[in-house]
Amino acid sequence: MNSQQDIGLKRQAEDTVDNLRSSDESDVSAKKRPSPPITPLSVFNQLYGNPKFNATAEGPPHMLEHTVSFQFSGKEFSSTAPTKKKASQDAAFQALKYVASKNVEGAETENMTLDEISKLLLSKPATEKARVAPVIPELPTDSSSPAGRLYMFDSTLTFNFASSDANDGSRYTCTVTKDGKTFTGRGASKKAAKHDVASQVLQSFYSNFPASEDSNSSDLQLGLNPTLADRISSLVEQKYSDLTKNSTIALRFQVLSGIVLERPNDAFEVITLTTGTKVISGDHLSLLGHAVNDCHAEILARRCLRQFLYMQIEEAIDNGSFSNDILRFDPIKKKFSLQEGCRLHLYINTAPCGDARIFVIQDQGSSAGNDPNPNRKSRGRLRMKIEVGMGTVFSQGRSVQTWDGIKCGERLLTMSCSDKLAACNVLGIQGALLAHFFDPVYLDGITIGTCFSLAHLQRATYGRYEPGLEPLPESYRMNEPSFSQPSRPKGRIPISKATSTSLAWAKGWDLPEYINGETGMLLDKRISKLSKAYLFGRFKSIAMKLSDNVSKKVQDADYYCDAKHLSVDYQNAKVNLEKAFAKLGLGTWIHKPEEQNLFKLGEKGPLPSESNGKSE
Repeated sequence: MNSQQDIGLKRQAEDTVDNLRSSDESDVSAKKRPSPPITPLSVFNQLYGNPKFNATAEGPPHMLEHTVSFQFSGKEFSSTAPTKKKASQDAAFQALKYVASKNVEGAETENMTLDEISKLLLSKPATEKARVAPVIPELPTDSSSPAGRLYMFDSTLTFNFASSDANDGSRYTCTVTKDGKTFTGRGASKKAAKHDVASQVLQSFYSNFPASEDSNSSDLQLGLNPTLADRISSLVEQKYSDLTKNSTIALRFQVLSGIVLERPNDAFEVITLTTGTKVISGDHLSLLGHAVNDCHAEILARRCLRQFLYMQIEEAIDNGSFSNDILRFDPIKKKFSLQEGCRLHLYINTAPCGDARIFVIQDQGSSAGNDPNPNRKSRGRLRMKIEVGMGTVFSQGRSVQTWDGIKCGERLLTMSCSDKLAACNVLGIQGALLAHFFDPVYLDGITIGTCFSLAHLQRATYGRYEPGLEPLPESYRMNEPSFSQPSRPKGRIPISKATSTSLAWAKGWDLPEYINGETGMLLDKRISKLSKAYLFGRFKSIAMKLSDNVSKKVQDADYYCDAKHLSVDYQNAKVNLEKAFAKLGLGTWIHKPEEQNLFKLGEKGPLPSESNGKSE
């Protein structure tokens, strides 16, 4: 009986508890918990995050006066009150009034209540035109991720993810729509894609928001504004996607480069695009000029530009006016030049190898805008790329390599990209052959993705040799391009081994070329349009068309080396530059064997194929 009574009492207790629980739940649902009161500080936190307060107190212990202040949007807000809480709220209220007066045209905020100001700031604008650029909080760049910072401004945004089949290493895309505008971010992970799209939204809607963590632009005074750098990098990356969209050749680049033409009407156009990180091996040096020796992306971009300029000259000649929308002809100098207002911008997704890059990697812990050790002997030295390897070494020893030495096993040496860009800032980017037809063509700006350091770039590309330069020939000068970095830089793709295949494209080609960087030939073993032999053929053709403006000696130059040496001003400027490096103790400029330039057109060997770049 006892056990039965126990069971009955237990069931009765359970029923009682259930009844009480159900009545409690009904009471809770009937009476909603009141929301916390709105305060100036809570509104400020919702919009701009927690401010960093500085607090002081003065007066006798029993009557302390607390002063609280904080910096926001370049202005200090402070208040004094008997308590810190009261002073903090008053200072936040001052900041909200300031923001409202700046962001809403005609707003009289002096006598507004907190409710009126909070509704004004939290409500969405009726039209895009009515929107005034918001005042941005001065948050430290490392306070949170871009997505976290964006959440501080707008917690209602929805991020949508999708898989990506792009060839640039992006596995995911993330899209978000804000005020009718859709943004797309890419990344190797969903997190990276989300951070990328969040950075885009922050830069678009909150224009003075700090750049991403990889960007050092906040510490630098850049010659180009970040908006222009973003535009240039975006155009190059989009052109790469367009060119490789339907390609049957799998290609994952480590270094991407391109040259963008800026026209006077503020129109920008990609005219060359390249990838690559390889140089030719000594076994594949060509006596007929068929191999491309250096397949680093920025060097291929320079060679593609020369192809583009040859095409523009032919177009200008064929239309009978010796000019077009890009080129103009000077009948006195008998040379072409770019039209007034046309500018060239070079983009590289990472710093060029050599002096511009190596010390940025070493000094990653220091300020990116300054060189912590500017007077070290290693700074500014000429450096060389070596075959079958990565990185660069000091240039020293003899200035010319020998053909038989290389063929017997000596490693082929190639000057670094930093050194070649330095040469372009004196000699021009057009090269010796085009110098017969062109005034020197200089870069107006260089946009670098990662490993960006203004101090190292300026030194590497023009600052190191200036004290040793002697007066240059007429039309030649020391060019000082502007430098910039995109707000969302995309650097090298972290793959274990760099691909030996390089992509090369110039405007006017239907399809890009794919070059084996270790052999200097196309993947199907044909000759590239960027080879010395092919470019020499274009030179000879144009020299004949310009027979009235080019000397007979130049027209009759059958050998490649002779045509180059006849460009006297160019060669004198080149000798001047190399002497400046040597005079300053920065090393010796290394030349490849002269035998590779002792060829003429029509010699035995495979001929350039006109279908190059027009078929996969």
